[in-house]
Amino acid sequence: MNCFRTAAPRIRGGLMAAALTLLLAASPAAITAAQSGTPTPTAVLFNIYRAATYTLNYPAGWQITPRGDHETFFSSVPAPVCGQPGLLVTQLGSVGSKTADILLDDYTVNNSYLTAVGNRDDANDLGRFQEYRGPCTDGSTRTLRVAMFVAFGSGYRVTAFAPKISYAQWQPFFAQIDRSFTVTADSSGSGSSAQPVYAPVGVPDTLLVHIFNGNVFMATVADVPGTPITRDGSVVAQTIHYADPQIAPDGKHIAFIRWPGATLQIATIAAPPLVSDTKIAVNPAFPLAWSPDGTQIGFVTPAGMISALPAANGVPRTMATLPTPALNCATAPPLQDAAAAMWQTDLDSIDNSGNMLFLGWPTASLLIVSGDCTGGHLTTFDPNSGTLTPISALADVTHAALSADRSLLAGISAAGVIVLNSADLPNPAPKIRTLPLAAERIVWGSDDRTLYFTTRAVHSSAATPGGTASPTPSTPANTVYDVTLHQYNMLSSQESTLYSGPGYAIGSISVAPDGSGLVFDVIQADAASGAGSSTGVSVSQLRDQPVARLYWQTLPVHSGEPPTLLIDTLQANFGPTGSTALIGVPVTPRAGATNIPGG
Repeated sequence: MNCFRTAAPRIRGGLMAAALTLLLAASPAAITAAQSGTPTPTAVLFNIYRAATYTLNYPAGWQITPRGDHETFFSSVPAPVCGQPGLLVTQLGSVGSKTADILLDDYTVNNSYLTAVGNRDDANDLGRFQEYRGPCTDGSTRTLRVAMFVAFGSGYRVTAFAPKISYAQWQPFFAQIDRSFTVTADSSGSGSSAQPVYAPVGVPDTLLVHIFNGNVFMATVADVPGTPITRDGSVVAQTIHYADPQIAPDGKHIAFIRWPGATLQIATIAAPPLVSDTKIAVNPAFPLAWSPDGTQIGFVTPAGMISALPAANGVPRTMATLPTPALNCATAPPLQDAAAAMWQTDLDSIDNSGNMLFLGWPTASLLIVSGDCTGGHLTTFDPNSGTLTPISALADVTHAALSADRSLLAGISAAGVIVLNSADLPNPAPKIRTLPLAAERIVWGSDDRTLYFTTRAVHSSAATPGGTASPTPSTPANTVYDVTLHQYNMLSSQESTLYSGPGYAIGSISVAPDGSGLVFDVIQADAASGAGSSTGVSVSQLRDQPVARLYWQTLPVHSGEPPTLLIDTLQANFGPTGSTALIGVPVTPRAGATNIPGG
């Protein structure tokens, strides 16, 4: 008798999978036993499996067998065996207005030979589960944990099973699998997923750090979300979460901020990554800034002191105190407009226009910092002498950005985008070049010749009579904009468009150090991302599944080559070339049967 009966509609697009190791503490003997598929584990080493529309954990020793394009089987064997535990994930497609409980009701009716055991309970924020017991084909009894998840109008069934005699030992690991289940599908509710037209290639030896579901992850472009550096973050529970991950220039450490409390932590890039116990209070309105050699991380304290923390010993030193206007800078209060709040979160911006305070460390003897809470009045600081020097020529310059080699500084002023040599500072009147660009934000390329900048205008169909050229403070919530990412060559003065489409704004942007491409977040407009009531997703889960779409764009852009949608995530940043650590080996699913023999 078949314990699994699937009649789910097929989903367009094949599975795109990667398995990435979650290094959990366990003894070698216990891990070996769990990986071998023995039914009485004491600990399990988990991998992360990433399909096109979902992510979940599974035991590292298990095989991955696709069963058509809507179902995947995980076990130590390629097909179910009565004496072995296993896991079956089924994409149900569009489920309309059905809830997880209704899907469990349907499952119970369609599998009447199974007996429900115990009460239903929450699997995680998106799902509900029920345990069942029933006969297997060899006459033994098998226990199943069936979890149904609904998000963005689509349903998913996760069925974990083991022989009745050993189910109690597997139960906590099955529960962890359910808790790890995360939906990354698009929000159209169609049940389909956007498949990459061009596989993201390049920068295979370069780490990409990002914030995924509240935790810091490191990956490569072709393998996001990657390996978690932190594991205790939870955006859904609104407890611990992390922000502002920055890889050191020498590729040895990652610095980030832990919430609540806004404390600085440093992780050593290794397998597994080692996170420091030191938690030093920082002013989160200012970014973190690595020294040029990567041995120290600069930050601003809540009292407005510029300080540095050596990555090796964790003993901070105070270098100077900021001018009085910058002492009490704080991030803007959370916005009610979900898209605006997501943009503000992605950029760590201090206001509603994508403006950020600045802290940069171009040379060993020079730091540059915002002199007040507007993000302007840039001030230089000599860590050796402790001298602070306001740069009068940069008083109105905001959105500052350092070039990849830190030799050039760019910013936005009323006249356009300004560029100057870092070596000209702290001269109060440095030589400045002004570019006639109406930019909202700017980012340097991998060289000192290319700038990337963003613009947006209210979408024509949403504009008021007569049109609206640019966002204004009176623009209502749920407004859809035409957002554009531009490339500008300073040698030829040539401007080109890399991306243009509807949304709220373009968020974080990071260029690969070898210039082979860049990643950028498109913050979806509220009207495009959908509301919780129409998708069946709670407000907290919408925060957990951010409307921030991360794209990879290969450079140079060839005709007809669109950017590749990677994942919904925040604050992605590249490290230096060669920064890739041992973060797991991608697994290619082997071909398997399309039904379950002897189930």
